[in-house]
Amino acid sequence: MVTGVLLTSYGDGDDKKEGSMKKGVFYLAISTVGYVTYVIVVRWNEVDGWSAILPQAIGMFLAALLLRIYHEFGLCINFT
Repeated sequence: MVTGVLLTSYGDGDDKKEGSMKKGVFYLAISTVGYVTYVIVVRWNEVDGWSAILPQAIGMFLAALLLRIYHEFGLCINFT
């Protein structure tokens, strides 16, 4: 899936899009590692899938809220 996203978003190499591509790949890698880690921890501890949904949803909500607050107050990280 990660490879598909990368190939789909690959452009003609515009300089303006290069920074956005790097930032997007960085965020994609972080989120992929997070989701894979969460699934591995749940499987290792033999937790039922339904029991793992609520903590995952809470974590996703809090992460989205933090990103929105950072963006709203101009605290975004510049990767370019």
